[in-house]
Amino acid sequence: MELELTLIIGIVFIGFLLLLVELFVIPGISIAGLGAMGCFGAGMYVAYQNYGANEAIYVFLISTGLCILFLFIALKTRVLSKFSMKYRVSGKDGYKAGSDDLGELEGQSGMSVTPLRPAGSAIFSNKKVDVVTEGEFIGKNARIKVIVIDGNRVVVKEQ
Repeated sequence: MELELTLIIGIVFIGFLLLLVELFVIPGISIAGLGAMGCFGAGMYVAYQNYGANEAIYVFLISTGLCILFLFIALKTRVLSKFSMKYRVSGKDGYKAGSDDLGELEGQSGMSVTPLRPAGSAIFSNKKVDVVTEGEFIGKNARIKVIVIDGNRVVVKEQ
């Protein structure tokens, strides 16, 4: 009886260690996370086989409780803060989602560098720009004109 109890505790402990590896070393759904779930399941199975359904439920509740307790402690002590950014990224610092000078392209004519099906690239005043059409296909090296600029989206039509 004592050997089975030691086995159950060992399996659940290994599952908990694998869960820590999953959280801190290789985040994402990986072998460690799947192994942790497998260990928790194996611990419940061994408890069910040797002690019955009630003990298997206890193993499940203890395993889940330990995981929740660890998460609560990690959130309270800011252990997980090293996985998040400590400062804000803003446009003032030079981080921008798009180009500011796309507005000057409105109404300009250019040449498609790639086939536009309906997205592709074009050149306007020696500057390569990603463009889209209104749904039609335009071949490579076709004369095009910018009709709308919506944020980073440059909409063109064939001339």
